[in-house]
Amino acid sequence: LATGDQKGRIKVWRIKTGKCLRKFDGAHTGGITSLSFSRDATQVLSSSFDTTARVHGLKSGRSIKEFRGHSSYVNCARFTVDAQFVVTASSDGTVKVWDSKTADCARTFRPPQPNTATEVAVLSVAPLPGETEQLVVCCRTAAAYLTTIRGDVVKTFDTEANDTVVGAEISPRGDLLYLRSERGTVYCFSVKTAEIVHKIDQAHQQEVLVLAHHPHQSLVASGSGDSGITLWSP
Repeated sequence: LATGDQKGRIKVWRIKTGKCLRKFDGAHTGGITSLSFSRDATQVLSSSFDTTARVHGLKSGRSIKEFRGHSSYVNCARFTVDAQFVVTASSDGTVKVWDSKTADCARTFRPPQPNTATEVAVLSVAPLPGETEQLVVCCRTAAAYLTTIRGDVVKTFDTEANDTVVGAEISPRGDLLYLRSERGTVYCFSVKTAEIVHKIDQAHQQEVLVLAHHPHQSLVASGSGDSGITLWSP
């Protein structure tokens, strides 16, 4: 388990014992926004309000790569399924794809956004399980997108309710996509058809802050600023 705080510090814990195995006190100069492990669990990938993403070695206890190029907060960073790339989502309205070995930026793309005077933040990006070339991109709009790693839109997951999406979660098998909204609604889409298959109106009284899918069972947990946690089966 990896945790991060507002001061840019990261801790890695052994779940079974609750013991802290590694500390990265100077991981970032701003708050941590996301954390994920590499496929072999030897590295931790982090993103931060300091506009960067970084890779930290669990064995060395040091930051070993930095991905710098966004002009605003990096809200999310993930390894692709084949670990060849790191993808980052930023409040500057872009997604960047980085070579995971050299930390060079391979490409930058901008998801579809409404015609507004200001950039709409890209809140998250995640590889579709089992796919090396497809990403799920979530912006602060009424929809999320399945794109190629080059930025071409393959499918649009539209809430059709003028509801602002604030986060996304993909089921472990990659067949369902859950979107959480500003109004407290949770939408469940079929990835294959891009249609809504389940919808929980007012799952919470406030904005849904977090969604987590059980790794093996058909269970989803959602949490909100209303201090409640809901466990439900799609």
